[in-house]
Amino acid sequence: PKDQPLAAASSSQKRSLCSTCFLATMTALLSCSTCSGVHRAFCSLPSLELNALQLQASTLQQLPVPESTSNCNWDRRFQFSASGAIAASVSALLALGSRSVSRTRLRSSSQTASPANAVDTFVPPATKKGDFVDFFCRNVNAAMEQLTLPAVRERFRLQPSGTAGQSVLDRLLAAPEHPPMSRPLWLVMVGSIPTALVWYGYYKFSIEEELFQEELRRDGRVTGCGGYGTLFPFVWGLLLGLALRLVGLEDAGNTSIEAGSIWILLGQINLYRRVNELCAAAPPEVSDGQPVLWEWWAILPPPIDVIVGVRQVHFLARAAAAERGEAWEGDAVAEEYFPFISAPRFSLKEFARSPRFWFSFTRDWKDFDLPFLRD
Repeated sequence: PKDQPLAAASSSQKRSLCSTCFLATMTALLSCSTCSGVHRAFCSLPSLELNALQLQASTLQQLPVPESTSNCNWDRRFQFSASGAIAASVSALLALGSRSVSRTRLRSSSQTASPANAVDTFVPPATKKGDFVDFFCRNVNAAMEQLTLPAVRERFRLQPSGTAGQSVLDRLLAAPEHPPMSRPLWLVMVGSIPTALVWYGYYKFSIEEELFQEELRRDGRVTGCGGYGTLFPFVWGLLLGLALRLVGLEDAGNTSIEAGSIWILLGQINLYRRVNELCAAAPPEVSDGQPVLWEWWAILPPPIDVIVGVRQVHFLARAAAAERGEAWEGDAVAEEYFPFISAPRFSLKEFARSPRFWFSFTRDWKDFDLPFLRD
């Protein structure tokens, strides 16, 4: 009987290694296809013959190859190489994440889960067969976590609720907590405006990691990529893109930056969806059981995307306070100065025709009765 847990752990480890090896094999195949594609683009017989003809024309006839044609060929080669590299990188990250998740589960299997779901003793359940959303989100988050420095991971490790102090600075510098910490809009503005939105990146990391851990403990599965999996692909895509542009690879750099931007935008839309679910399940004082955000507003130009963004901050803070059983501290910015932030969900037409939503000094204005603004 004493050998049964060891046998089960060994069997689980073999299965995790098999999945890791499969993903690693796919990574190698994609990498090989990338290399072969580059080889065909640069070293294949048609390419060599074309280069020879161009050299002959330039030498004997003094007719250089048109610059547009040369640039077009180079652009196609770099785009092909970048696409293959991105595909290989995604597979490599999934393989790394799968290995990290398996190792974490094996280490946690020797611990005893606390009835209160204590942060340091929680054992993540295994991903259910066929649940590709949970599989993808967990592995992306685990892979990106492994790419950060151990000191960084230790500094921002999930903490029990109440670990942070009550001062403004303590709350701004606090690590993610479980249950999630309430961060009102005024606090987010205090951290974001003086730092030119740098602190907002940390806010984004913290709330995504808290929601990730909350989902994992509540439902046994996740539908978001967590703090590491949401923020760091954007950061790496941006840094890689800037580096490529500095060395003259404009198209590859732009592709990397655009890919990172699309990733963070999709993550924001997914965040709005989860905030709606939290508010609908929260006590009535949060949103009366109703969704509060239009997710698709995230793709609209300013100021609409800003409006839905600040509303997300406010209602997530309210839901977090309710989950902890804390009294709502109030937020003058959202509830007094800019009523649209704390108002029930409204349409674009309703917002345009209703000055009561705009500012504190327009609360008593009458609505505009214009035909094109009617629902």
